[in-house]
Amino acid sequence: MRKIISVCMAMFMMLLVAIPVLAVDTDYSCSPNSTGITIEKYLGSEENVVIPDTIFGNTVTEINSRAFFENTTIKSVKIPATVTFIGELVFAGDTSLTSISVDPSNPNFASDGTLLYRKENKRAISYACGSPAKSYTVPSSIKIIAPNCFWGSQNLVTVTTNKGLSGIGYYSFAKCDNLKSLYVSDPSTFIDPDLFFEMNPATTIYYDGEIDLSSYPAYSLKILPYPTETTVPPTKPVVAPKETDASQPSSTGKADTSTSAVSENSETTVVTDESTTVGEPSSETVTEALATAPVVEKNNATLIKCLVAAGVLLLAAGVFTYFYMKKRKTSLPGSEKK
Repeated sequence: MRKIISVCMAMFMMLLVAIPVLAVDTDYSCSPNSTGITIEKYLGSEENVVIPDTIFGNTVTEINSRAFFENTTIKSVKIPATVTFIGELVFAGDTSLTSISVDPSNPNFASDGTLLYRKENKRAISYACGSPAKSYTVPSSIKIIAPNCFWGSQNLVTVTTNKGLSGIGYYSFAKCDNLKSLYVSDPSTFIDPDLFFEMNPATTIYYDGEIDLSSYPAYSLKILPYPTETTVPPTKPVVAPKETDASQPSSTGKADTSTSAVSENSETTVVTDESTTVGEPSSETVTEALATAPVVEKNNATLIKCLVAAGVLLLAAGVFTYFYMKKRKTSLPGSEKK
């Protein structure tokens, strides 16, 4: 019986030791996908976050929309090489976030330090809205500014876009309360009318192209001709991201998980929504896989309570077994002393 109790106690101690080890990966709420695992929500409290490439043995391949939304603690974040999809508003409202970096071996995403973008279509996804910079010039290699890209960037006063920019998505500068000037240098750049949603009404947009605001009478921002280069206020130069071999919040009903691309025809350029992921199977396959797989919620407190409860049950089982066997032994014929 002593051996049984010793084994139960050993198992209980092993569970207690395992608690801090298992808690390492419980900073994330996740769900399975067809290629690995999707981070749904960050639950941790670290200031400098290094997103793991695996969680409980599953490869992290996707970071869903709003996964780090309005987290005011994070100062820097690093994205692993395994990630193939990043949703909208992923870092929106992170007012302390000043640095976004990506593992250099990631074939899909890169960053210039503050601007996260997709390599394949040069689509800017998210700006580190806690950056102290007052002005920002979009790198020359960027072709698309995705919806919600600069959402909540409170420190920005002046933004200048680059020549060759195809489009600016909806709500890109929402909640940028101190933004005063937006210089759109290319007149062929398509501007989604919903760009102006929750934009600072004191913002002046300098743009030589056409914007149809007939359906948006509530938008009263000033739109002026783009000035000559000699009159544009100087902005802090931004080094264009290096090329590699591998080649939002809104309650208005727009799909948060959509991505933005620019489709062109003979007359106009339109910013549209799509849901493509590098190397990802068809949307039907992914939807079916997610529908049949339960969501895995990982919570520190719940996990610890479960482990402690399991240990207590094991210990109780050992004690019960000891007394039961002892009682049975005394009740057997010949067990009493004559």
